[in-house]
Amino acid sequence: MALIKKWFGETTKYQKKVKALVEELSPDQELYAHSGRVACKFLSNNELYTLAWVHDLVEDGFGTLDKISRRFSLSEDQKNALDALTRRKGEGYFRYIHRVKQNYRAVAVKLMDLEDNIFRCSLDVASKWSLLERYAKAYGTLIGEKKDEVL
Repeated sequence: MALIKKWFGETTKYQKKVKALVEELSPDQELYAHSGRVACKFLSNNELYTLAWVHDLVEDGFGTLDKISRRFSLSEDQKNALDALTRRKGEGYFRYIHRVKQNYRAVAVKLMDLEDNIFRCSLDVASKWSLLERYAKAYGTLIGEKKDEVL
């Protein structure tokens, strides 16, 4: 965990607090590292930085939307974005992506999330090809490309 913290640094007291709360809620190092890589894209925007750190917490079962929103003092706009970023049980992936697309904050975070996921899949293309295709289609959907143009 110390090495991961070193990579992401401590840029502001606020950002340090957000990272500490995420670490406290989720002992999962892979989730922490992934969220940190996504959050690094938003160092100059605390609103999106926070969303990037918490974007998987509700979906991965580390708290309810209300609990995470209270714990991180999310604004109503941030809470709505987190709700959009949280895939519901039984929800089809592309139905979820289209719901994300309705919230510009969620789109910003999801694009960076997909970039990180695509990078991780590219390290093992042979076994991750179907995920790589899905992430590429989702990325194209969020930036407005037709799905046939993406692949």
